Amino acid sequence: MRSLHTCLTVLALCSLLCSQGTAALEKRVASTQETLANQKTQMSALYERLEKALVSDHETLLATLRTEMGTALAAARSLSGAPRAKLLAEVKKGLQSMERSTNATCADLAAWIAPRVLTVLQNNGEVAAGLARKDDELVTLILEPLLNGGRPFHVLWNDELSAVLPTPTAWRRAHADVEAAKEALLTAKDPSAAFRRGAPSGFARIPAGNYATPFTAGFAGQGVRKKDRAFVLDHDLFLGIHEVTNAEYLGWLLKLSEEERRVHQPRDETGKPIWEPEPGTGILAVPVGAEANPVCSITFQSAMAYAQAHGARLPTEEEWCAAAAGREKNMFPWGARHEPGRCNDRDRDHTNAGLMPVGSFPQGVNAFGHMDLAGNVAEWTMTYESGKLVDAAAVAQENVAVRGGSFRNGDRDVSTGWVWLKRAIGDRDSETGFRLLVDPAAKPR
Repeated sequence: MRSLHTCLTVLALCSLLCSQGTAALEKRVASTQETLANQKTQMSALYERLEKALVSDHETLLATLRTEMGTALAAARSLSGAPRAKLLAEVKKGLQSMERSTNATCADLAAWIAPRVLTVLQNNGEVAAGLARKDDELVTLILEPLLNGGRPFHVLWNDELSAVLPTPTAWRRAHADVEAAKEALLTAKDPSAAFRRGAPSGFARIPAGNYATPFTAGFAGQGVRKKDRAFVLDHDLFLGIHEVTNAEYLGWLLKLSEEERRVHQPRDETGKPIWEPEPGTGILAVPVGAEANPVCSITFQSAMAYAQAHGARLPTEEEWCAAAAGREKNMFPWGARHEPGRCNDRDRDHTNAGLMPVGSFPQGVNAFGHMDLAGNVAEWTMTYESGKLVDAAAVAQENVAVRGGSFRNGDRDVSTGWVWLKRAIGDRDSETGFRLLVDPAAKPR
């Protein structure tokens, strides 16, 4: 009883700490959103002020800038014979005073004007020669991008001003802070969200690192058991969160020619098509209610063809095991022990309900956010029985490793070590599907 009491106390403490951490992150999100709103208000005011000054009152602005810049450049002009570096340093020093100008527009534009002055002076040969220009001529040349009447103000803002002025820069920083705070909160509530960051839609990352290919059951359990193999992923990969569904596969199938469609259509083990045309339209359709089920009853070559058409491939046996067993080399995607109800296997509520829609068992998710790596359908890999990788351009008449177990398998056979073998050419059944893998380091074809 004491042990149970201790365990419950620890769980309660962990829950409290998690709740406190989430509350702090929620406050951070609210605080950053408030800062962003304030920055947006300031940026809107700046936009309106500059638009008025540059569109309606640009003559008044020109006169003010001539005075302000004349004062700022006077000291540099007195050193016209000095070396280039010293002249530029004096120009920079003089322009700093514009940031403290009593004229709001001059102060607003100082961050844009300073580098623009230096660019104009250096683009016109000798700095001293540039400084020798009359104020009117020099100011007009410096402000030419602002006073170009061919561009609407919003274009001028986007092209010239927003990239360098402090207020829009602060707004972008505040916006980034909000996104970072939201991401931190999301990750706290769902740690696997970190592995979806930067991944293509529908995929989650398998991070680089040390993994193993386990062999505990299935074909490997018949006779002499193979030894687990350690391996290293030297870069991140992106694996589909779910297996490819009937609806997704049908969408691709309907784009093929009639001849190709016959080749890749799901069929039973006698070769009979299992999808029928809709009455009236004659268009091939998935049975009602099965749209979100993983596609099965297709050959290994059809799975590869679908993957290639979507800029992806099937995972190798090692890559699949990296996702399913994780860094901890777990026996099941969710941990060390089988737990009924975490996946669609034979032990689920002691029933055999058949295929289920992908994602029906979120409690069976792995550490990286991938679903259904145990049960429902077993999955094709790109590895032959020998351990050699499949060359998609020349598929051999050999056996391919299939992993994950299906709805017909029991606890041992949906483990991360379950492996069965199916022929790379010709085999198909109602228990085997596939998911996609994207390798960001792969060379484009």
